[in-house]
Amino acid sequence: MKWLFRKPSNNRDWSPDQVVLPEARFDGDLVEITGIRDCSYRSTTDFTVAHHDRAFDLTRLERLDFFVEPFAGWRGPAHTFLSFGFDDGEQLAISIEVRREQGEEFSVLGGLIRQFELMYVVATERDLVGLRSVHRGNRVYRYPIRADAERIRTMMVAMLRRANRLGERPEFYNT
Repeated sequence: MKWLFRKPSNNRDWSPDQVVLPEARFDGDLVEITGIRDCSYRSTTDFTVAHHDRAFDLTRLERLDFFVEPFAGWRGPAHTFLSFGFDDGEQLAISIEVRREQGEEFSVLGGLIRQFELMYVVATERDLVGLRSVHRGNRVYRYPIRADAERIRTMMVAMLRRANRLGERPEFYNT
């Protein structure tokens, strides 16, 4: 029952790929994002962690793709994430995930008993899709979303603002 009294924190011994929390700073139509993850994976446990910063012009948003990664060995449950496309071909993906401590692995039960903090991973599409499809060997499905640029922008801004709030006020992931 110790888990009942545990408080969410951003100060733990995090898995190397989840140490850096992304941050977005808005200035009109521009958003500067720090901490965009772009890991180079050799396997699920052997990878080089990399992050970069980039400014995006939100008026250049054109596309939104919905990705689905069914849980291996399970029928029904899946992990989902979004990828935002710009008119220059650049993609920025955002995935809502558990923030694992060193050596921790996801479990449904752990997500019910406050074992994991919540994290918005802002990453390159290569990072998020490659990890899942190439190194985990899971199928990943991409579904283009039909939406106008303003709705796509609204979704992206809302997700980045939520990521900022988690950096200021951590929360537990809830399965």
